[in-house]
Amino acid sequence: MVAHAAKTAGWEIHIIDIDQLFWDAKNRIWHDADRRRVRNLFKLYPWEDMVSNEYGKALANGDYEAMDNWFEPAWKMFLSNKILLVALWELFPHHPLLVPAYLDSPRAMRDWVKKPLFGREGDGIVINAPSFDVHVEHTDGYITETATEEEYIYQAYVQAPNYLSDENEPNHPLLGAWVVDAESVAFAMREADGYITDYYSRFVPCMIERY
Repeated sequence: MVAHAAKTAGWEIHIIDIDQLFWDAKNRIWHDADRRRVRNLFKLYPWEDMVSNEYGKALANGDYEAMDNWFEPAWKMFLSNKILLVALWELFPHHPLLVPAYLDSPRAMRDWVKKPLFGREGDGIVINAPSFDVHVEHTDGYITETATEEEYIYQAYVQAPNYLSDENEPNHPLLGAWVVDAESVAFAMREADGYITDYYSRFVPCMIERY
């Protein structure tokens, strides 16, 4: 989808696997297996994995700047780390747009969600909410197999609405918002059959036009 959008915009594109991206330290360029220089890269490969494997040394030496554009940029690691939720709660406790979040344990919370720091698409999520008769564990995925206990946070559980489908099946919506320079520019609606939003959730992106 991203490659199609870039091609439609007039960009020359090449689709490669992440292990076909190489760093040439002598010439200080990123290139693919055919020695074509890579100047702009859109990747789904997680930054937190990239900086901790064979690419990490090149990036640590300042070679991040040898790429004209990284999509997404490295600073997204800060926003994708769920420890930010803990920091926000410590800075602004009881803020109406936040829910309690802790790093070490659920503390006194009766109903909570356990989330991996770097989890995506529901991987590793555990919901323990006896007040709502909900207990769900997402046991599939790379994160579940590799994350240590120190790599989770605990956040208060908030019951999601359930808008039944035409077939009277459960339908739990989750709204994602994009804000640029303090202005709302887009949002996305994800809908899941269960309590955990995962890879199989229905997804509809929406753009907000300015008039």
